[in-house]
Amino acid sequence: MQAKRGLIGFLFGRIAKKKFIDSDTPFNRDGPTDPRFLDRYASDFGRARDRLLELVEQYGEHGVQTREPHPFFGPLTSEEWSRLMWKHLDHHLRQFGV
Repeated sequence: MQAKRGLIGFLFGRIAKKKFIDSDTPFNRDGPTDPRFLDRYASDFGRARDRLLELVEQYGEHGVQTREPHPFFGPLTSEEWSRLMWKHLDHHLRQFGV
């Protein structure tokens, strides 16, 4: 699913990348979520957990498998994608006190 880069991402994505990806600062709580990623009907925590573990394992075996630009930050290197995924997962694990 390739998402078009919005005007805000085009104007500020490169600047925001320094704060969100390049820094050691964890993601803030209550940040906005793109509506395309909301699953309002997800109620099976076990299934979601298993899928997450599967994706983490796949990533560990194969690394970044995309050359698509990020819909907000724009083009990212493999290292930037890796750091973004790590920070994003860390953000959600902190939400649940893990």
